[in-house]
Amino acid sequence: MKMKYFYGLTAALAAPAAFSQIVINEIDSDTPSSDTAEFVELYNAGSEAVALTGHALVFFNGSNDSEYQTVDLGAASIAAGDFLVIGNAAVPNVDIVIPDGSIQNGPDGVGLYNGATAAAYIAETETAPLGGADLVDALVYGASDPDATGLLTALGETTQYDESANSLHTVESIQRNPDGSETFETKEPTPGETNFTLPKLTLTLDPSSVSEGDGEGVIFGEIIVPEPVVGDLVITIGISDVTELDGPTTVTIVDGDDFVAFELDAVDDMDIDGLQTVVVTASASGYQDGTVDVFVADDDLELPEIVINEMQVKAGGDDPQFVELYNNQGTAVDLAGWSVKAYGSDTGDTVNFGNLLGSFTIPSGSPVLLAPGEFYLAGDSVFESIYGITPDLQVEPGFGLFDITMILFDADDNAVFTVFSQDDDATNQANNAGAPTVADITINDGFNSPAGYYLDSDGGTTASLIEFAPQPASSATPGQTNGVFIDRLRIELDTTFFSEADGAGVATATVTRVNNSTDPLTVTLSSADPTEVVFQSATLSFAAGEEELTVMLDAVDDMDEDGLQEVLLTASATGFEDGTATVSVADDESTIGASDVLITQYSEGTSFNKFIELTNVGSSSITLAGWQLTLWANGNRESWKTATGGSSSAFDLSEVTLAAGESFVVAHGSADTPAGVADVTDSGVANFNGDDSVVLYSGALNPSNIADAVSLAASDASNKSLVRLSLDTGWDLVAASSFLDYPSVWGEIDLATVEAAVDGDTNYLGYFEVTEPSDYIVAISDCSYSAGQFVINFTASGSSDIYVSTDLTTWGEATNGAGVASGTYTDTAPPAGKAFYLIQEAGTPAPE
Repeated sequence: MKMKYFYGLTAALAAPAAFSQIVINEIDSDTPSSDTAEFVELYNAGSEAVALTGHALVFFNGSNDSEYQTVDLGAASIAAGDFLVIGNAAVPNVDIVIPDGSIQNGPDGVGLYNGATAAAYIAETETAPLGGADLVDALVYGASDPDATGLLTALGETTQYDESANSLHTVESIQRNPDGSETFETKEPTPGETNFTLPKLTLTLDPSSVSEGDGEGVIFGEIIVPEPVVGDLVITIGISDVTELDGPTTVTIVDGDDFVAFELDAVDDMDIDGLQTVVVTASASGYQDGTVDVFVADDDLELPEIVINEMQVKAGGDDPQFVELYNNQGTAVDLAGWSVKAYGSDTGDTVNFGNLLGSFTIPSGSPVLLAPGEFYLAGDSVFESIYGITPDLQVEPGFGLFDITMILFDADDNAVFTVFSQDDDATNQANNAGAPTVADITINDGFNSPAGYYLDSDGGTTASLIEFAPQPASSATPGQTNGVFIDRLRIELDTTFFSEADGAGVATATVTRVNNSTDPLTVTLSSADPTEVVFQSATLSFAAGEEELTVMLDAVDDMDEDGLQEVLLTASATGFEDGTATVSVADDESTIGASDVLITQYSEGTSFNKFIELTNVGSSSITLAGWQLTLWANGNRESWKTATGGSSSAFDLSEVTLAAGESFVVAHGSADTPAGVADVTDSGVANFNGDDSVVLYSGALNPSNIADAVSLAASDASNKSLVRLSLDTGWDLVAASSFLDYPSVWGEIDLATVEAAVDGDTNYLGYFEVTEPSDYIVAISDCSYSAGQFVINFTASGSSDIYVSTDLTTWGEATNGAGVASGTYTDTAPPAGKAFYLIQEAGTPAPE
């Protein structure tokens, strides 16, 4: 559904200047969660104010090279060197508000137009992207998307800018730096503010975790600047604790160079002080500081007799959890009544910091003796299924997937051993129920919180990380001696789902040899179905000491209508265990999501009051032979995005025939409110809890046959009803996406509204109708101020409400501004000083 937004915004206007001095200075299209922080920023790069009367900001869809949204900029103006922000209500410094989720993520484009072309878009007589003299500026963008070549050509652009250049597309924007220049970069959004920032000193230290006994030159450091320096640049090196690390106080990048290298020494202070965090800072005039945390282990440390020898809290998709305890002393220990607890450790997360995220207790009542050199293993059901190992204690600890402090307590609740598992965030802090504590072992995985760790030798003082994927982790040895591994190959893919039409280079496979990289090695690569996907090379040749190589995959279009195919990829070599990975290849001979039957309501009420409404939105009757309505519950809630089969429950719709416009309601067998609305009851598929996905298939259960879905990634629909607002697609196959990403498709209503609805109301279970909003158009012909009164002459397609503001932030109804008809409006008591007036359709709330 196309969207048109017309704004009558008036202010004291300066004389028009050259149109070319206005540029699209910044865009943020892909924002966290439900897209409430989208915006486009315009910038006046000239020396005079510019009135934007007759201008329009036009958004284009890169998939069909067509306009999907136009914002009439009305009578706004931009002072010299100033900004105009068009965005969602929550965007800082927003000047013109557009609905949440209304800027597409890409590959798409946006153009700023004036003159007759702008008028044509506003009047909806033009939808194609146009170049020419009326195109003031344009930008084509995406997030790791293929180029929208049609838009690039039509708009006269040569570059599609990537919001995911730093793999942070939901928290960074595309922006000119400096403002108004031809240089674009992606970084933290700055709506309504300058994009210019000082260049940064990039400081790297390798390794970033050492022992204080490692001695001189243990850390190699490097500082890089974005451009070669003109004249020598002296950089100050700051070390927060010189009793742990030492090195030069200054280093110099010489004229014409862009980097300098140096070394740091570990210092043995002879104190038993545990793991210390040392902050190393590089600073220089005219540059942003570079900082790195270095973890210095105490070589005087003596660990307690019982340690958390190995643990895992998450993994790629399945999240097995286990904890392995080890007795590293000379006598047996009774573990009865001992417990393991995990506390949130990010001080910036006010909900979880210091709170107990998960725990388990070893049963008391009879001795649980752990002999010297032996292991005690606790694990959940997912761990047992993935690793094939029965633990000594099966638990469901629910430790969470965050930065955590995991503590082993004895039967008297004394802390025995502490692990601090964190990413590089400076807000993380080891704690015991919120109280700061010192960790025996700290593990760090850079950008992400670790999946888990193992002590390099059982009961030792250093640790290594367990890999996030694939599972079971090759470095994990639960219940066995740490550090003893078999020679094996591993395949990791940057994507595991694509269409056979995506062609060459559709995915990158990284092949790693684990445990043994000493000698040269030839690895053979094979696809179980070369009619769907093949490696670009049949072999990889590893040099001595080389651990990983990459190879591209090509999707193969077999021209057969064969649905979604699962294909096993294998890497094999003499003396190594095979590495395998599976890809899902969608058939481009069938259409994903093309359907006249849609899910139009998902109602999760109290107790068993659970309903799913289906509606035939097409123009003719349809029999749902072979169709299935499925439930994907709990940890399975996102599996439908890649799985073939495996739903938590399924209901066969083959006997259902729906006339055009007819709805069909499936209810839980014990549902009683609202009464009498169910066409059929099924306590399997209608047994969702507000955090479970419901998926409608037109055939067998694979993504190629998905007709519609209510996608849940968390508990976002508990005790409420979701009602379809439009016929647009409201789901995708992206991990962690949900209905919240489609606010124009799904609306949330409370249960009282559902229960009070009557037949003929879309909120009523068993009736559905999409009402497209009518366009409201307003045009301001002139405005004037005289004798203490402000006069606006305007025409509108309906009754209007008029609001006034002195700061474009706080709006109030203007004098006699409610329900004003077209013609002349006079504010007899305007605010003192500068004021702004907003004319919009009557009954529409003022911006907040």
